[in-house]
Amino acid sequence: MRNLWFDKKGTNQPEGCKVNYEVEYDDANKVLRLETYATLNAEELRQIMDKIEKEFEGKEQRYLLVDVSANKEGALDREARKTLRGYKGQSLSQKVGIIGANPTVRMMAKIALKVLGRSETTRFFKREEEALKWFKGEAK
Repeated sequence: MRNLWFDKKGTNQPEGCKVNYEVEYDDANKVLRLETYATLNAEELRQIMDKIEKEFEGKEQRYLLVDVSANKEGALDREARKTLRGYKGQSLSQKVGIIGANPTVRMMAKIALKVLGRSETTRFFKREEEALKWFKGEAK
């Protein structure tokens, strides 16, 4: 796996900088992994979306695995949620698997996914292995 972007300034992590997310491509499983560690703001969301778009460019298989298990704060702040609406209809990934979401985050995410028209291509899983099987068509 190669780390693509791991700090909120889009450069190598300066000492003392709080890392809110990591994005890396998993060559072995052919999935892009996004791990969040804290609530993301609008700028971080834009950076992540730019990275997703660049990484998926030219790829036939575009699966995104989002791990929020280490994020105890919540997924997106208010401005990031507004920014996310701007991506409505933009289909960067074919499937999105989300792991580690607590019931509150799942409920909020389901509403957002419905608004974005992504509820059919996004699923929640307890374990990474389940999501990888779904990506490969081995699970429902």
